[in-house]
Amino acid sequence: MRAGIIRVKLLLITFLFILSFQARATITIQSVGGVSYFEKDTNNNFTIYGGMTGTAPGATAVLNCTGDGSTTCDSCLSATTVPPKACNKLSVYGSLKISITFSSSVALNAAKIKITTDNGDSSATEATEYNLSSATVTASVGENKTVTLDWGYLCNADTSFNNENCLPTPANTLETSFKNTARKIYLYVDQNADGDLTDTDEKISIDAKLHYIKSDEDSNNKQAFCNSPQEAQTNGAIGNCGYILGIGDSKLYIQQLFGSSVAGDGTPPAKTSIAPDWYGLAFYAYDVANVGLIPSSIEPQIRIYDATFAISDNTVTGLNNYQNYCLLMGNINKAQNIYKYNFDAADPLKTCGQPSEVIGMLSDKSCFISTAAFGSDMADQVQLLRKFRNEFLLTNSWGKAFVKTYYRLSPPVAHFIEHSEILKAMTRTALYPFIFMAWLALSYGILPVAILILILFSSLYFILKKRRAHHA
Repeated sequence: MRAGIIRVKLLLITFLFILSFQARATITIQSVGGVSYFEKDTNNNFTIYGGMTGTAPGATAVLNCTGDGSTTCDSCLSATTVPPKACNKLSVYGSLKISITFSSSVALNAAKIKITTDNGDSSATEATEYNLSSATVTASVGENKTVTLDWGYLCNADTSFNNENCLPTPANTLETSFKNTARKIYLYVDQNADGDLTDTDEKISIDAKLHYIKSDEDSNNKQAFCNSPQEAQTNGAIGNCGYILGIGDSKLYIQQLFGSSVAGDGTPPAKTSIAPDWYGLAFYAYDVANVGLIPSSIEPQIRIYDATFAISDNTVTGLNNYQNYCLLMGNINKAQNIYKYNFDAADPLKTCGQPSEVIGMLSDKSCFISTAAFGSDMADQVQLLRKFRNEFLLTNSWGKAFVKTYYRLSPPVAHFIEHSEILKAMTRTALYPFIFMAWLALSYGILPVAILILILFSSLYFILKKRRAHHA
């Protein structure tokens, strides 16, 4: 009798162990492909993004690029516009395969699998099951397996698109996304081998977001250059719309970004309600007279936002010293759509400059006499001198030689005066005549400055001559 009770207990323990093992069986997404961008949180939940741009030349929309179904395409590369229009370097399209690589915590032996989707609304029913190339999977514990589905499957089941080519309806839609912003892809794997693919504990989901931008629409392509967050808010700017440009050795750099929020304070710049969150900024630097002449054929330098919506790398590199460059900025969201460039009425004096092998030290405010004297490289007087340098001195060999000499001799003098308010005041007094001449040149040209210098030297000459004659 006692032996029988023991056997029952052992059977019960074994049953409970098997039951608990089955309850712990999990499906884990390892990676995804065929997307513009993806992210996963600390719980391994994936969100995938697809971005597209297109035109509506008639009643039917046309995507800017398509591919062979296995890789994204580059709609920026195929563009030939000046300046660039909305584009996507990792564009998706209807026939592009989304690959989902997963593993199971239990062995799978010809286990049934299926994929379905819904429109992101919890009250909606799932769409028709996707027709997988194989309806079963065999894998050992932890072995990676991959299933694929088309973006067109998601689009065809969404009222914003309603077709397998992922073309928006209506064709002249300026911007659109999935009807409820996101859809869910459901992957079912029959881990307990009971033939039932309705068990919720054998299902894992992926959020999918798709964002389409009409690239032949001016309001998508450009926005007014802004000089402050207040101006950005007044203009209803999307993303960032302006900056203060710095000049360095073989580079340009962003001293300050302007958008509807202050870069670095953790508040994202404004976006439309259906657009994905922001990813970063695209910078195009080219040797032209203004940013409106920059061609779309050049490769942008991408700078990603950090958690505070600032860019940790604020430089645009690989430029030639003493060559004029203008800097065009575009906004990128997580679907990798680049749009809302800053070339609308942008001032060349604010968006263009000449890199120099010596100007790179400007980022250290204590290195130069003018910045040390006025306390900041953003002081109006320093900015005026910088503007004079860019427009007059760096445009000729004599001016360049003067600038090089100044930057070679300036640092030790700057370090000497920076801790003395008396020396700073004396230096400011000495600099004001030069500031006045710089203002005169920028306002009226170099001729009045030349005349003024001629008058000053002539006066000095006659004064000295008169004194020598008197003492003689």
